[in-house]
Amino acid sequence: MAGLAAVRDSYRGVGAAWSSGPADAYERMAASTVARLWPLVRGQLVLDLGAGTGAASRCVARAGGRPVALDVAHGMVLQARCDHLRLRDSHLPCSVGEGERLPFRGGSFGAVIAAFSLSHLARPVVALQEVRRVLQPAGHVISISFGAEPAHPAKDHVDRVAERFGFRYPHWYTELKHLQTAVDTPVALHALASAAGLVATRVDAIRPDTGVSTPDDLVRWRLGMAHLAPFVAQLPAAQQAQLIREAREALGPAPQPWTPTVLILVSRAPA
Repeated sequence: MAGLAAVRDSYRGVGAAWSSGPADAYERMAASTVARLWPLVRGQLVLDLGAGTGAASRCVARAGGRPVALDVAHGMVLQARCDHLRLRDSHLPCSVGEGERLPFRGGSFGAVIAAFSLSHLARPVVALQEVRRVLQPAGHVISISFGAEPAHPAKDHVDRVAERFGFRYPHWYTELKHLQTAVDTPVALHALASAAGLVATRVDAIRPDTGVSTPDDLVRWRLGMAHLAPFVAQLPAAQQAQLIREAREALGPAPQPWTPTVLILVSRAPA
């Protein structure tokens, strides 16, 4: 992916904005997944691939697993460590690295969870091959991704307001949108797992409660995303406040809650 460095750099500086905005919704979605699959992570050393601020890691820890967080963005890893310590009174082992070149020995983990991270990779098959390498025999991989469906209206409304303040989509964001088609249908996910040499694959679809329903929730969620948060952060405080007010007004008093379709892939390494 030509824009990998740009993606990494954008996420490096948005840990705090992500933690106070989208993080809670992503943790709810990860919790819904782990609650269904806790026997696969309980008692296991679990790699959280593309950990962000550690939402899936905390869910794994609550389910009795021992998470290790890995992300390409140093700033997100630092935020993950801080948030985990603040919320769980325990340290989270963290590493900075790329999903397509995992910095771990073969057979290191009993399970791997990739929560909304495969869609950020130009070669998700290569990443899953790396996942197979670091898994113990018959170890499980859990991937969480968004299913293909129309975008939530708040995305367009909030982005259009931001454009009036001078925002323009970074090139990497457009590039990233094209990558999501590799993981947004059950057929595509089955094909990826098969190509990576994983076995016993199944894909389920759920609609978890994200907790994102009010105008304030939706604005925090959208403005905390990595393509928008750096732009918002560089605005003077008065303009930030005005942007937030206008974004809330654009959504109206009773916007549609964000309840996306989430696909859960469960597969395993050969025994």
